[in-house]
Amino acid sequence: MQNQVKSLVAGGQLEFVNGGMASSDEACPSYEELIDNILAGHAFLQRTFGVTPKHAWHLDDFGHSGATPELFARMGFETMTFARMDEEERKVRADSKNLQFLWKQTYTGLSDSKVDSGYSIFTNFLHFHYEAPC
Repeated sequence: MQNQVKSLVAGGQLEFVNGGMASSDEACPSYEELIDNILAGHAFLQRTFGVTPKHAWHLDDFGHSGATPELFARMGFETMTFARMDEEERKVRADSKNLQFLWKQTYTGLSDSKVDSGYSIFTNFLHFHYEAPC
């Protein structure tokens, strides 16, 4: 079975997403723990299968910090999918057909001006939480 799975991964027929050792909202309450969790999982996947996930999956996360896009981009993720968002923002994005977006991290500087961190990640929000759209 292990050889079959390795063959599927090597052939691109099976792909790992996120790759953490546990779901971040269940076991990783701080950003340091989130990073350690992802790094440990990625090290295991690299040793075992020779791959590093490129897609973050934060489906049932209980909120995202403003640092989420930068952390995931710095960890090498190319995309991120999640399913929890402020209801008003979800409605605005759904109405404008903007549930896929480039999530770019900015910081507010001392003069209240926005400073671009230089990191962004292509983000997909699941409109119906756990379900695909009709």
